[in-house]
Amino acid sequence: MTISDPATRVVHMPLRTSAAALAPSGPTRIETLLIVILLCAFCALPFLVGDQPVFLTSVKETGITSPQGDTNKQIILLAIYGLVAGTLAPRLTPDARRAIGLPLVLLLAWAGLSALWADMAGITLRRTVALGGTFTLGVYLALRWPPRELARLFCQVALVVLGASFVIALVLPSAGLDPEHRLRGVFAHKNSFASFAALALVCAADALADPQRRRQRLPWIVALSSLVALGLAASASPIPAAAAAVFVVVRVHAMAPGTRHVLSTRLCGWVFAATVLMPWIAPFVGEIALLFGRNTDFSGRTLVWKFALEFFQRNPLFGYGYASFWSGPAGLLFVSYARFPVAHAHNGAMQFLLDCGAIGLALFATILARALRGVSALLNDKDRGAAAWMAGYLVLYTFSNLAETHLLEPNDLYTVLFAYVVVRINLARAGATQDAP
Repeated sequence: MTISDPATRVVHMPLRTSAAALAPSGPTRIETLLIVILLCAFCALPFLVGDQPVFLTSVKETGITSPQGDTNKQIILLAIYGLVAGTLAPRLTPDARRAIGLPLVLLLAWAGLSALWADMAGITLRRTVALGGTFTLGVYLALRWPPRELARLFCQVALVVLGASFVIALVLPSAGLDPEHRLRGVFAHKNSFASFAALALVCAADALADPQRRRQRLPWIVALSSLVALGLAASASPIPAAAAAVFVVVRVHAMAPGTRHVLSTRLCGWVFAATVLMPWIAPFVGEIALLFGRNTDFSGRTLVWKFALEFFQRNPLFGYGYASFWSGPAGLLFVSYARFPVAHAHNGAMQFLLDCGAIGLALFATILARALRGVSALLNDKDRGAAAWMAGYLVLYTFSNLAETHLLEPNDLYTVLFAYVVVRINLARAGATQDAP
């Protein structure tokens, strides 16, 4: 084992998927406190800048009336990303840069290049910069926190965010509740709040499924708060995703040593395939929505998918520019056609096809496949519990894109954690960890 200069120390370990490759030296207490504050602000940004819609279907939510975006939100996000990038830059040793991986860099570059043919090039460029900042935050977390520690860190964030959401709903209902009196807390929409609660539940389940950690009070409080939040948000979409992810995490911790785990990787593969096919097959399986108390048109999603499919078929390879389709002429056309605005395609794969075309989705599928192979190797290592949370998160991430859009959304916590998982797996694959002072 060789150790380089202490200022940017990198420990080289045997190739393959050693559990030790998932355990860099822990961050300081001050660093942990600062990242908790930063992540809480990141989640609560809609409340902090007063960007919570006051109407049930808000045109403002789509960005149609203000294509330049919210200036206050942009300033705060640039400050967050700038701080993280400045902290990360001195720690990007050659091993750390390789851990980011060429496919992730190519995907970001393709999103930026899509501005060349986008109708709203300015929006595409601005949101590509935001995607780069979102990736940067994920990379920073990956280089400093191993999976178990990140799950515990996120439980601390969830305790603050969920607690603040409950308090705001009681003290300031106009902010904490949406126009139909469903809980949204510090988020802009009740679906975003429910997605956060689902993620918190998965992180808490990772601790509760581990016999050595289940006596801790924090994960119990977070799990109970998450269940209450999911109920009060009245958002059905994240519930199946959270249930599947929790099941995978519990199963991984309960499996006997030497038992091979394939459930999470196969489940992610099947669900991702279903996500890609959903807009095409939804009109024929609308009755499935009745199982979740929804109507057979998936709460209006089939109309969105029909519209999106028609435009995708006109430009299948390149798309219409990253994260700008609904803010441009197509969004205005849909409003006049359907009489209600939308901010995304309510399907992660369909949205990314509109954004970056089949080429962009193929790049993402390559990254996801590599991540699944890496997680599979880690889950069949001796210390599989270290990777249980990552397996559960990938299940949650793929499921969440069936009827919502979290696939590489800028300024989205799900995108941050996807970048985290990709980099952690690349670190484990290379057998190296970053240890910065």
